Amino acid sequence: MKWTTPLLSAVFALVFISTPATADEPLTMELIQRISATSTELGPIENRMGEFSDLEAFADYDDPADIMLLSNTKQDQLFEAGLKEQGLYDKAEAILDNQSWDSYGDYIRNKMRIGLLVIHKLKGTELPAAGGEKTAMLLKQMPPSKADIDFVDKNWEKIIPELQAMNRS
Repeated sequence: MKWTTPLLSAVFALVFISTPATADEPLTMELIQRISATSTELGPIENRMGEFSDLEAFADYDDPADIMLLSNTKQDQLFEAGLKEQGLYDKAEAILDNQSWDSYGDYIRNKMRIGLLVIHKLKGTELPAAGGEKTAMLLKQMPPSKADIDFVDKNWEKIIPELQAMNRS
């Protein structure tokens, strides 16, 4: 079954690897704010990307979670091809460069990292089955680090407005 959720919404809806993909930058409020700002700026571009499953670049993938299980290099190649296929690459790259991201994949991996941390934070309360099997698989293969978990616990009240801003974009 093909998935029909727009690119960013699909990835963040999991919220947010021949060799598992990683986001290596230390988690800080500045990083979270940069993700939020980038989400706001990229929102109109991503909304125009159409359905992820309709893009030739992603024809071999039935679920957005499958893409997060690829290497960083392969993810970057797929995202670049998808943006180019839609004629959105140059606009997206300008925003990504302005926000100091190495690639669209770098931005998405960090956004996914935040999403998985949110699920980890909430899974014992209101969202015990949030995201289903694929999210559980991602949490198992890409578990949040203790440092990231501690950071989120310590800064949760500051993080919430940034998450709300990301969700609005």
